[in-house]
Amino acid sequence: LVRQLSKLGEIIVFFPSPSSSTWTSTSVAKVGTRYHVKVQSKTSKGEECPHGGVEVKGEMRSKTHNGAVVYGEVEDHRDGTYTITLTPQIAGPHQLLITMD
Repeated sequence: LVRQLSKLGEIIVFFPSPSSSTWTSTSVAKVGTRYHVKVQSKTSKGEECPHGGVEVKGEMRSKTHNGAVVYGEVEDHRDGTYTITLTPQIAGPHQLLITMD
């Protein structure tokens, strides 16, 4: 499934204490375009986490250029939501990988 990254919108990630959770999507990226992905963490009961402080990482891997990686900048809003900002330097299909520990 290939989608434009800008159309992904909000991603809901269940907070799996204490293990790590990974969410992946394949997207077509435009060079130099800043993409913002909002992540909402939830408890194992499906309730929104009311706090931040979780280690969140985001990266885009090129599917056509030997897996070249762009690491995202993560902003913790301290309310259970996070914004990951990524700016790809290579055009084409990328894999978006989000990890929460």
